[in-house]
Amino acid sequence: MSIVTTKRSALTKAVTIFALAGMGVIAHPATATFAAPDNATDGAPAAATADGGNRIIASDPGTSTATGGIKITNTNVSGRYGDKFSVNATLDIKVNYEGDKVEKGATFSVGLGDGLQIPSGFNSVALKATALDGSEKTIGQCVAANGTFTCTVTENVAEVLGGNGSIKNGFVKLEATLTKASIGKTTTDVVVDGTKHTVSLGKGVVGEEVTPGDHKF
Repeated sequence: MSIVTTKRSALTKAVTIFALAGMGVIAHPATATFAAPDNATDGAPAAATADGGNRIIASDPGTSTATGGIKITNTNVSGRYGDKFSVNATLDIKVNYEGDKVEKGATFSVGLGDGLQIPSGFNSVALKATALDGSEKTIGQCVAANGTFTCTVTENVAEVLGGNGSIKNGFVKLEATLTKASIGKTTTDVVVDGTKHTVSLGKGVVGEEVTPGDHKF
């Protein structure tokens, strides 16, 4: 007699456990432990996916350049057309950070690698963090020059977020665009606070813009 094991949803697992509990097989269903969801991550860079997920495929830690108590906790880089990339396409970069008693004037930087540039017309973007009451607050801004974003805390963190000035959930959302120098490239890189992240560009960047459903790949 063979046993066939199939993948079941969390709901199906729950129903099965409570059914077994009713037959006396499991005495305490409330203490049963479920496996983490298939898409759960532990904060480490995920393998590049074809569905627009994190494109970071490797990270090379370097010396931190952040000041004022800021610590980078996660970096996510994604495309807008899955694993398909073209000249002028946008890469979305989200950086999460935290810090104890972060000082006004604290900074960190995000540098763009070969084939990437600051979007045309970019001025600045808000540096965000979650306050003690759960609301999102702006505590600074990121400006850009020469292929590098510089993010600076411009507010008194304790006054804006509450508490003693510590940040538990800070983030910023940045954008970069692919240049003609990226044509044919299958990777590029983004340097966040001294750590170099290698970013997958799928099968390579093509020389004309990609739009949904154009079948250029």
